[in-house]
Parts: sequence; C-alpha cells; structure tokens
Amino acid sequence: MKVLIVDDNLINLKLLRATFEQDKWQVFEAGDGVEALALLQRQPVDAIVSDILMPNMDGYRFCHEVRRHPQYFQVPFIVYTGTYNLQNDEAVALGAGADRFLTKELPARMVLKAMKEVLQKGVTRPQMEGASTLEELSLIKSHNESLVQNLKIKNLEIATAEAKFRALVEQSIAGIYIIQDEKFVYVNPQLAESLGTTPEEMIGGSIYDYVFPEDLELARQTIRDRLKGLPPGPHPLVRGRHKRGRIIEIQTHSVLSEIAGQPAIMGTMIDITERKQFEKRMVAFADLGKKLGAAKTAKDVGETIVELADQLFGWDCCSLNLYSPETNRIESILSRDLIDGRRQDVSGEFGGNEPSPRAKRAIDEGAQLILRKGDLTFSPDARPYGDKGRPSASIMYVPIRDDTRVVGLFSIQSYQEDAYTQADLDAFQAFADHSGGAFNRIQAEQAQVRMARQNEIWSQLGQKLNAAKTAVEAGNIIIQIAD
Repeated sequence: MKVLIVDDNLINLKLLRATFEQDKWQVFEAGDGVEALALLQRQPVDAIVSDILMPNMDGYRFCHEVRRHPQYFQVPFIVYTGTYNLQNDEAVALGAGADRFLTKELPARMVLKAMKEVLQKGVTRPQMEGASTLEELSLIKSHNESLVQNLKIKNLEIATAEAKFRALVEQSIAGIYIIQDEKFVYVNPQLAESLGTTPEEMIGGSIYDYVFPEDLELARQTIRDRLKGLPPGPHPLVRGRHKRGRIIEIQTHSVLSEIAGQPAIMGTMIDITERKQFEKRMVAFADLGKKLGAAKTAKDVGETIVELADQLFGWDCCSLNLYSPETNRIESILSRDLIDGRRQDVSGEFGGNEPSPRAKRAIDEGAQLILRKGDLTFSPDARPYGDKGRPSASIMYVPIRDDTRVVGLFSIQSYQEDAYTQADLDAFQAFADHSGGAFNRIQAEQAQVRMARQNEIWSQLGQKLNAAKTAVEAGNIIIQIAD
C-alpha cells in the first residue's frame, strides 16, 4: 500500500512516516498542496493524509482538488491537523471531501487505524466536478472563513509564545546574543548590563568593540569555526571590555543558525569575573599566609601585601601605615605612586603624624570606598602624597586589624573611574585583616628585642658602676651608656 503524507512540519512528517512504514506501507511526502498534486500526477497512491495550514495550497483546497480529479477522486483522504477552530474546521474539511478529521492531539498510530477503517469500508465517492456553482462558492466561503479564523488564532498563539519567550530571554541571568556579519542584531539586558551599556547602544555595533584587544583573534576564530559549521569545543574564555574600561572575564557558548536566509550565530555569555576573582583570591590568601609567616620586618609584610593587592585589585598608587591607638600616630611603611608612567617610591612623605580625617573615618567606621567622576580636586579630608597635582578617581581605604584592634591603615587608589566595587572593598578588607596578625607579631618580636637590649645595657651598666673607683668615673660610664 502507498500513502501520501502532506505536511510542512518535518517532525510530523517523520512521525507519520515511521508509523506507516512500520506497518509495511510505502510512504511519499509533500510539503503543501501544490507539491502533492504534482506528485500525484506521476505517482498513484492508495491513501492521503494531509494537514490544513500549509503554504502555497492549504489542506482544504488540496482535498477539494483531489475530489475533483477524475483519476484519484476515490482515494481515501484523512485530515490530520493541529486545529484551532475544531467545529468549523471539521465541517469545512468534510465538506471538501475528507473521509475523516483527526487532530494532532491523537497519536500517529490512530491515523493509521482510521485509514485502515476507511479502506475497509470501501466507500464510493462521487466526483465533485459536477458540484453546483452555488455549492462551490459556499464551500470556498466556509473554507476562507475557517482559514482566517485559524490564522487569527495561530497568530495570537505565536504572539503569546513570542512574548513568553522574550520575557524569559530578557529576564535570563545569562547574557544572550545574536550576531550577523560580526555585528550584534540582538542582545538581552543582562549582556548589555555586564558590559556597562544598553541593548540599544550595542545592537548594530561590532562585537569586537567589546573584546579585550589581546583576545580579538580568539573571538574571530570562534566566529569562523561557527560559520564553518564546526561543532562547539570547550566553552572559550574571552576577556570583554566594560564601557568604563575595566576587564571582565566571559565564558561563551554559541551555535550556527539562520535568520532571513542568512547565517547567524546565537549564543550565551556568562560573566565569570567574580568567580575567577574568587579563585584568584583563594590562591593569593594561601600564598599570603606563607609569605607573612616568613616576614621578619614590617617592611617585609608591606612589600608582600602591596604586591598581592596589585595582583588582585590593581592600583596606581598605594600607602601602607602602622597605627598606634595609644598615641594616635601613624608610621609610614611604604607609599608608591604612578608618576610619569612609572611607579615610584614616595615613602616617608608622611609619618609620625595624626591620621588624616579620611584615615580617621576608616579607623572609626571601617572600610571606605570612594568613587569620583568628572574634574577632580583633592578632598579637604585627604593628605596628598606622590603626584600632588593628580587626584585619584577610585579609592579603597581600610583599617588593618588584629582581632578588633586597629594596627594599621592600607589604601590603594586608581586614576580610572569605577575601578573598584563594593565586592572588591569587602575582599580588600579581609585581605588587610589577614596581615594584621603579622604586624602584631613583628611588633611584639621587635619589642622583645628592644627589651632584651635594654636589659643587657642595664646589666652592663651595673657591672661597670660596681667596678668604678670614683664618682667621676661612674659619671663617665653613665654618659657613655646613655649615648
């Protein structure tokens, strides 16, 4: 037995083909009524299964044309459709000459069963060629009304589905994009936000405007691979450029698609900057503990934490000071600034002084994040150092604590706007506190050394005074020891 299946949906075609072939039928396929009529002219069949909504010629008209044709008007015809207007659709389909009307809510095996029942009954059908003009016009009118109603309902369903899909995409926590000719044709709000911009600004622009220069070739190669149809490999990590200049790390996944007949690349981008920073900080904290344990002086501790702070957060200038709560005085350990494109040591420009108002706030209130924009001037509560004609745009100022006791102050600064975030400040504070114990340990060790030296001096003084013969000789000994 031979069956012709007519449907523009490839999935439906495959399901019906598999069902009929399993029952030893020979299956022929067409995507619409025009293609089906052309196939019937060269290939007779024993049965027809057709959808309704199809391009070029719909299922109603196709069924009507089959019933008008002198060669195959007797062929059993079943309509199998995802109908939208059940009562009217069935009436129009049967009026066009269909033997059965089934909806796609039923499994494909029910279509095969219904076809066998129709064949078994062997119904004799009149050729519809002799239908009156009035009857034909009435059928066409019903047919058109049904199609219009179906299209309205289908368009509403498509619009509803599109709205739901857009809402899902635009609320996604992952960045979603579509590119054609290396330009963005769609980006969702999350992707634009991660790059510090808006979808309106990105759409129509080159994707390479948002890629870190050193990763441009990787981005180009990824696009070339997708356009060649190569399967995606491990999700590449690409560094993106935030609108404000900072680097963000992005994990991408993309596939080849087609829009308006032209190749397009659809994909997702996930900002993993915080995750990578967390991993980097965990490694840095482990390294910090080892280096602080080996430090012998406060300067050793300072060099260690300044270097690691640069790796984790980046800075253009920094200052590190010890602080004595008892005397309310700071002692400079090291200070550095970017002057004429080169980092220079400017330590010693302040020390032995009371903390500045800004430093005092850090001591009393905790970590301070200062982000400034526009034409900058030094704040009255600041104490400039290094290049005193160039204020910083981004500042993190934190107390260094050993338990609850403030033992120092640490500040890193950038001349770039929005260089740091609240998350950076929280991590910077934890980083600074990690070194508080080392400073206390070194201060305690140094105090023990001073005390031992003093005890030694007093011991020597006692011995020499006991050996003195005259008061003058004893006075000279005291003067020597004092020196």
